[in-house]
Amino acid sequence: MVRKRKGQGRTVAESSGTVQLDERFRRVPQFPGLKLFKGFSRVKQWTGVEQKAIVRQLIPVLAPLLSVKEPAAMHCARAIVDFILMAQYKTHDDETLRYMEQALYRIDKMKVAFRALRPIDKSTDEGHFNFPKFHAMTHYTSFIWDFGAADNYNTEHSEAGHKYHVKDFYGRTNKKRGYQGQICLHNTRRMNMLAMEDVLFHDQSGHSMQGNNQMKAQVSVPTREMNLNKVG
Repeated sequence: MVRKRKGQGRTVAESSGTVQLDERFRRVPQFPGLKLFKGFSRVKQWTGVEQKAIVRQLIPVLAPLLSVKEPAAMHCARAIVDFILMAQYKTHDDETLRYMEQALYRIDKMKVAFRALRPIDKSTDEGHFNFPKFHAMTHYTSFIWDFGAADNYNTEHSEAGHKYHVKDFYGRTNKKRGYQGQICLHNTRRMNMLAMEDVLFHDQSGHSMQGNNQMKAQVSVPTREMNLNKVG
């Protein structure tokens, strides 16, 4: 039976790629612990849960859509999934690291299939892949050689710190060129204030708040009402 889009005369196969992709994700059968995407194109925020779930079902979903029309994109997607899954291994040897290098090589050769979808590099007028997480993949095998398996590592800590140390301070800048230096200055002042609180509290009570201050430095947002009277 050929399914048609609701309220229209076209079939799913005749519809846009977004509609077809949404339909393919809706057809994924339920499985314990697997997050399903009933409206894939409407996902607003990609958290770790969504990212892990999509890796498990990406290839079965994309294969019928890309294998014939965009074989290079399909090969690139397979290489990316292979690399991600192998990067999560709890132990590695020469063979698994060689597989990771091969997957990275395939990604590099086939990524051109997505160049038209990437931001334009003004120097070449072509799409580029210069973003931190994509570059970080090139260092995985060497880091695993030096420090062991990467299954207990992630980028969530730095992303959480970006919210408190960058975004919350951005509103205090003039939002013009050089605002990064202003953000660093705000962070430095905040750390100095916390250190001063610790010194004053220690002088008054004989106890140290260093451990608490280290925690507050990660999550506290400075306010204009902040002053040192509260430590008295």
